[in-house]
Amino acid sequence: MRFASSLSAPASLERGGNPRMHAMHSPCSAARTLASATVALALLTSCAIGSRSVAKEKLNELPAESSSQTEAQGPITDGTSAVNGMVGIRPGARVTDSFIQQLLEVDSSLTSFIGAPEAYDATIVIALAAEAARTDAPRRIAEQLRSVTEGGTACVSYRRCRNWILKNADADYDGISGQLSFVPSGTVREFQFTKLQFNKSGGIEEAGSLAVNSDEDEVTKAPNLDLGTWAQPDGVLTLGTLLPQVEPNSDRARAALAGVTLAVRQINEEFGTLGNKVVLLPDASGDGTPGSTQAAANTLVDLGADAVIGGTDAAVTEVALPVISGIAGRLFISPVDPAPQPAERHHGLFFRCSVPPTIEGLVLGRLALAEGFVRPALLIANNAESLQLVTPFSTAITEGGGSIAGQAIIDPAASNTQAIADMLAAGPDAVVIIGNSNVATAAVLELLNAEAGARLPILGSAGTMTRDFAQAVGSTR
Repeated sequence: MRFASSLSAPASLERGGNPRMHAMHSPCSAARTLASATVALALLTSCAIGSRSVAKEKLNELPAESSSQTEAQGPITDGTSAVNGMVGIRPGARVTDSFIQQLLEVDSSLTSFIGAPEAYDATIVIALAAEAARTDAPRRIAEQLRSVTEGGTACVSYRRCRNWILKNADADYDGISGQLSFVPSGTVREFQFTKLQFNKSGGIEEAGSLAVNSDEDEVTKAPNLDLGTWAQPDGVLTLGTLLPQVEPNSDRARAALAGVTLAVRQINEEFGTLGNKVVLLPDASGDGTPGSTQAAANTLVDLGADAVIGGTDAAVTEVALPVISGIAGRLFISPVDPAPQPAERHHGLFFRCSVPPTIEGLVLGRLALAEGFVRPALLIANNAESLQLVTPFSTAITEGGGSIAGQAIIDPAASNTQAIADMLAAGPDAVVIIGNSNVATAAVLELLNAEAGARLPILGSAGTMTRDFAQAVGSTR
């Protein structure tokens, strides 16, 4: 795994940071605060710990205007947000105000946009691959997915990429979620992250970005595309969604559905695909249970879906994939489920745009090191997705010369006071929250009520860096 692009140095405290979030028990703090984009690397190199420290990467400050003004307006209107100054990461490139506003026109109830860029891009590349293949046959579309996302003329919109393709030229679609390019196994070559920071209102401000490249030898080779029963083309690209809006992934599912809907709308406002309007089947994803998921998958196949955008987690994908791709030979792209699947379930028709937990944990650990923390403690939600982040996070810290001070597993149905007290007794220099807002809120409130916890800086995984989390934790008053 190698790091490309840039992760910002921490933003200055001019935005009114909460002292208990911003406190830095390291001489590197001043260097990070004062560093310019050019000088940041040199200053932070002296703060590096170990041979593989994040300080080896290029670190840049983003200008303040880069932050989305929509997300920057938080729910705590009197400026006393308890999470003010908390930093964390979100998979995906910087989300612009323009894109957010377009998503809100599709679904005005959205409060989180995680999953929307990846779902939007998945829809666009399916349509571009269909144009490149000159057919809506799923197997032919799958064969073209790589060609329309790498090696050609860079283009950032459906219209421009389609124009290149129709001229028999190679197009390289770089989308909302970043530089999208698939390796033979079906995962993306480069994973984009945005560094986030809560402000005084509990709004989210963007403070930097990072791209992580996945080396070719770290992924499996392409499965055989010549197996299975293939759907017959009819000249109309028909898309379905399988995004059950149930916890803990309801926010991502809703955002992803809005992303697909927006992409189809824009494609059809332009030229459509293959000379026809793209058909988006009504979403009927069910409640995420195995029986409901299998029924939804069968319905999508029966209605003639050429490709399905969906799979909110491994449990949904494992049930749907054998039906959609393994038996029916339809393309399946997941914008939010990062788990790999055995080739015999999909015959090379399964692609993933989302970031694997191993990568998110690694990046979160390197962010902690870049912030100057070498003895973080972990507050971890007791679910599979969160637990998968722990090992890569810990590896990043130890390979950077630090150590994990302690950890506590969050039980949302009980008091975590003693577990948090034991964790704090180990003397961490920061606390990292790994989980989602629904699970982590009560534990964070208990942490902030503890005298030692109230003085420590807090970092968060993607699931906590949301407006809903800031609203749930509330005010310092």
